[in-house]
Amino acid sequence: MSHTRQWTLRKPGDYTSCVLELKRYRAWIVYAAGFPPYSPWTPPATARTPLRKPSLAILPFDSLSDEPGQQYFCDGVAEDLTTALSRFHWLFVAARNSAFRYKGQSVDVKQAGRELGVRYVLEASVRSAGARVRINAQLIDTDRLGHVWADQLDADMEDPFAAQDEIVARIASTLAPEILRTEIARAADATASQLDAWGHYFLGLRGYFAMTEAELTAGIAHLELAVKEAPDFAMAHALTGLCHAHKAMHGWTRPAREAYALARDLVRKAVHMAPASAECVYALASVQLYTGQAREAVTTARRAVELNPHYADGYAILGHALIFCGELDDGIAACQRALKSTPRDFRGSWLLDAIGHGYYFRGEYEKAIELSQKGLQRDPGLFGALVTLACANARLGRDREARRAIDQLVRDIPRFSLSAVRKNPMVVDPALIEQLLDGLRQAGLPE
Repeated sequence: MSHTRQWTLRKPGDYTSCVLELKRYRAWIVYAAGFPPYSPWTPPATARTPLRKPSLAILPFDSLSDEPGQQYFCDGVAEDLTTALSRFHWLFVAARNSAFRYKGQSVDVKQAGRELGVRYVLEASVRSAGARVRINAQLIDTDRLGHVWADQLDADMEDPFAAQDEIVARIASTLAPEILRTEIARAADATASQLDAWGHYFLGLRGYFAMTEAELTAGIAHLELAVKEAPDFAMAHALTGLCHAHKAMHGWTRPAREAYALARDLVRKAVHMAPASAECVYALASVQLYTGQAREAVTTARRAVELNPHYADGYAILGHALIFCGELDDGIAACQRALKSTPRDFRGSWLLDAIGHGYYFRGEYEKAIELSQKGLQRDPGLFGALVTLACANARLGRDREARRAIDQLVRDIPRFSLSAVRKNPMVVDPALIEQLLDGLRQAGLPE
């Protein structure tokens, strides 16, 4: 079939019409040749790559022994670890059956991450010597192909189930804060267009961990953006409540009563939305403690650690609440458990602070000073550690050290006074309040 084109001679004034005809003819030629029609080039839009919920796959552990029993042990650890880490509601963990497709294979972690749809991959090898096993584990960021964490763990195999539980507890309680640390750094490096609800949540978490007035305020702003984008984001509601409670507790918002009321509403809403979230239940326990409900906080915190036995924050708030209820031994033990499981975690200074309180109330002033100083090395403005340092030094007759701590407290929080301590609702045991007041009075805190 032939195509004929009719040409028409136009007058000089018809230049525009002629150009249009030529453009149409060129487009027809391109189309007939099988090429796509011409369209002007425009620069590509910047891709919006949301940060997404963190995701993890636990690959089958490699047994470096031919013994069948060790392979069963390896599979059991990987399976239990998958279950344990699934209890963290901010983390997606690939199902065991999905991850076990790589059993017995040499794995390209980037490919495995892509196929499983996860950002992080945990791989490990197990070797034995007599009645002991050694596990070499590493957590890899498949986006950046970098090691996030690596460790070597030894366990006694006289009781294989006890060894399995110990390994799972150590890895789970360590891995979670390492992933959190990485996600916060990732969110901090992201552009505004890359920040989805999860990105804003992690920046809110950064503000919460920093625990300064400016950082808490910035954190709340990010969390409000998170719940605006995802109204059913229970953990974001809970963390917003925690931030408001801490601002009230430090005297950084007025009136404090309204901030506490808002915090209570937010954490209760979060628990109603996600009753199985240990993170939300922890937030409720924290606000209960800060608002004079320490005994209720103990009950709630115990619920949090039942929901997730590897959740260090749950043990931390349980320990705090027990100490302020006068149950010093159990409170110190709970805080020490949290500190042992996450020695590099953001909350290490906070835990050292709480344990220092416990030793002060027990009359072990040197130990209280030692722990408070360790906490202050991590966080020079740690309020509770400064209080303990002032009280314990005063009790030991070290007036200069006690006065130095008081001066910093008053400089950081000008409204801090003995009357303010009396109004502090956290310590519910009257004997402990008197110990605190006596120490601060002796250190020179004004009425």
